[in-house]
Amino acid sequence: MIVSGDIRRDKPYDKETLELLLPDGISSADFNFVSIWCDAFPLTFAYAELTIVP
Repeated sequence: MIVSGDIRRDKPYDKETLELLLPDGISSADFNFVSIWCDAFPLTFAYAELTIVP
């Protein structure tokens, strides 16, 4: 599921937090991981496994 548009920019992301709004009816509990994917070059640039924290 795509939850963000293009996040490209002129400078790299470094020590920053990206916050994305999830579509209505979707919760973070619906995901096991997130990834940053490039459509132009079919590559995953980054991914993170998500853990539920009580």
